[in-house]
This record gives sequence, C-alpha cells and structure tokens, in this order.
Amino acid sequence: MKQSRSFMQVMSGIMMVGQLGISLIFPILGLTVLGVYLSERFETGVWPIVVGAVVGVITAGCTYYRLMRAFLARQRAEDTAKKGNSPEKDTARQETEKGDKT
Repeated sequence: MKQSRSFMQVMSGIMMVGQLGISLIFPILGLTVLGVYLSERFETGVWPIVVGAVVGVITAGCTYYRLMRAFLARQRAEDTAKKGNSPEKDTARQETEKGDKT
C-alpha cells in the first residue's frame, strides 16, 4: 500500500511536468505561428511575429504562475494532513509566528 502511494506521487509529478511543458510551449509557438501567418498574409513586416511571441511568453508565464500556485497549495495541504494539523490551526500558528517576528 505504501509503495503504491509513492508510485502515485511519482506519476503525479511526471504528469505535472508534462502538463507544465505543454502549457508553456503551445502558447508561445501557437501565437508566434499566428504572427508569421498574419505577417505573410498582410505583408506587415515582423511586428505581428514579435507581438505574437511576446503575448505567447506572457500567456505562458501566467499559466506557469497559476499551475505552480495550485501545485504548492496542494503540497501544503498534504503536508498539514500528514502532520495532523488542521489548516485553520496551521494558519493561526503562522499568524502568531508572524506577529512574534514584528
């Protein structure tokens, strides 16, 4: 049972990396290809390519941020579940520690 759980965690990590890679590459490539198409179709020079690439990078960055935020939140929830603390107790403890530091 324990071995199965660690296998599932490894597989979950591999799927996360795959999803992250696809989520980062496709917006950049797709919007750049769209920029190339628009540039050739309307003979506007390189500006549609540059705009497509920049918007693709911004989109990929936003996607990366959202995926990592969700992944880290899930990791924190699993860690608190392993420790036996409820999320409310953990939040109250963090706020108390934050108050002690100031």
